[in-house]
Amino acid sequence: MKLDVKIFEPDIWPLAVQGPKAEDVVVAVFGEAVRKTKFFRFDNLEFMGHKFLVARSGWSAQGGFEIYVDDAVIGVQLYDALAKAGKQFDIGPGCPNLIERIEAGLMTYGSDITRADTPLEAAMEQYVSLDADIDAIGLDAIRAVAKRGIDRRVCGLTIDGPKVPANRNPWPVKVGGKQIGSVTSAVWSPRLETNVALGQLAIGYTPVGTKVLVQTPAGEFSAQVSPVPFDGATKK
Repeated sequence: MKLDVKIFEPDIWPLAVQGPKAEDVVVAVFGEAVRKTKFFRFDNLEFMGHKFLVARSGWSAQGGFEIYVDDAVIGVQLYDALAKAGKQFDIGPGCPNLIERIEAGLMTYGSDITRADTPLEAAMEQYVSLDADIDAIGLDAIRAVAKRGIDRRVCGLTIDGPKVPANRNPWPVKVGGKQIGSVTSAVWSPRLETNVALGQLAIGYTPVGTKVLVQTPAGEFSAQVSPVPFDGATKK
């Protein structure tokens, strides 16, 4: 078999519309077909004679859509149309919300998880079928990890004390003076009135309610393992 393959980075600009009114805004621009798009599925929908890939996905706890823009000129017109459609909802430009992200347990790649982690360490085993009869890259490796067991796992923590500073580097998590993991993301949650965090802990310390100590630049604070999403995180 002779193949002539060109690998390149396509000129694509993701445009996210997130929030409880996101569906109404996107429907106003692309039509009622948007409502048929299921979670983590997509459709090719038309705007001004141009087809855009519209996916029901995004980095928020409130749901929304990601539109993959491949035409800069029409993309600007699309942005303006979405802004106009969302004006009644007080729509505005924004970026991923750190507080909401951590409250919802949305992990960031490179911090909370890395290439060294499988879905099992990332607490995403519910999305993996170890018995699937498919030729999937990495499936044999995940089966091997599942057979021998994992030694660490992503979990949520609530940290006692005053508002913690932003963590630019992992914070050690200790029990009895021994480091058993690290906090990878942390923030003060005004709604929950406590510090919420994501981290990776050794398997023996991941059950909800486990007491630990977190070493921050502001000092050492007691903490406990908590379920994610954190209570109330998706109740807007």
